[in-house]
Amino acid sequence: ANCAFTVTVHDTEPPVITSPTVNVQCASEVPAVGTNAVTVTDNCPGVVLGWLGDVTNALGCANHFIITRTYQATDAAGNTSTNTQTITVHDTTPPVAVCTNITVDLDSSGLAIITAAQVDGGSFDNCSGLLTRSINHTLFGCGNIGSNSGTLTVTDVCGNTGSCTAIVTVRDVMPPVVTCPANGPANADPGQCSATGV
Repeated sequence: ANCAFTVTVHDTEPPVITSPTVNVQCASEVPAVGTNAVTVTDNCPGVVLGWLGDVTNALGCANHFIITRTYQATDAAGNTSTNTQTITVHDTTPPVAVCTNITVDLDSSGLAIITAAQVDGGSFDNCSGLLTRSINHTLFGCGNIGSNSGTLTVTDVCGNTGSCTAIVTVRDVMPPVVTCPANGPANADPGQCSATGV
């Protein structure tokens, strides 16, 4: 005797999707979508991973923000599940200040002015972005002839700072200027001989 029966296969179990929490220093280090160790498992093969978008929460500077990234996994039976990944970007690394020693000459007024750029020997940061440079001593006079120290401070876009010390040698290379009066007769007091010249 024989009989026929129907077997219905119905996958009702959604896939499981997981992703790691990511912490990086710079915006350039944010992982690309789908390449940051997202893991998808399912009881049946044929799962497709999709990206639903990023939401960025800025926290004050170019290298401090949080990305909420959402993925969706869909299996061959249409079951879906989502996962939200948190990517935190927070630059806490100070830039590296590099100083170079310089020599400056006083001008005709007895002054010399320097800028932070003159003593910067190639300061750099771990993240891209402009560095702000400042130096604590910019104006030198006759009282500074010889060796002087100045502190260079570099600040990145998130307010992290680094500093170094530069030696500023001040020289007076301008000879004095002597101005003589014109030659001419000199009036003598009564009873004295007259004189000419200086």
